[in-house]
Amino acid sequence: MEIEQLESTDVVGRIADGAFEAAITFLVKHPLRHAAYFGEGSPIGYAPPRVTELLRAAEVAMDLDEQDRIYGELAEIFHADVPVTFLYPNVENWVVHRRIRGLSRPGRAHPVWFMEDLWVDDARDSR
Repeated sequence: MEIEQLESTDVVGRIADGAFEAAITFLVKHPLRHAAYFGEGSPIGYAPPRVTELLRAAEVAMDLDEQDRIYGELAEIFHADVPVTFLYPNVENWVVHRRIRGLSRPGRAHPVWFMEDLWVDDARDSR
């Protein structure tokens, strides 16, 4: 194996061109960013028609339940196909008061990316 240390802009370019066997880099985990790595024009060459179709549908889906259904189906396909293996986990911990609501949906548990979906429960906690 030949290991190269590259500037971040070079890494992004190599990934976009598909010119890599393995890359350690920051990958944005926002659900809509999947389209940059999978589906039509995939730098890793993974573009099954159903995945491309679902990613397009996810980009325009306005209903949260429909988005959840789409990403659930994508998760099943990715689980079966394993198009990539991430070499290290990116773990983020969030501490949010129990009165904050809107973080219970899978794929919408990141409070910074989905602030528009959050609300404060007006019921006062007696504790």
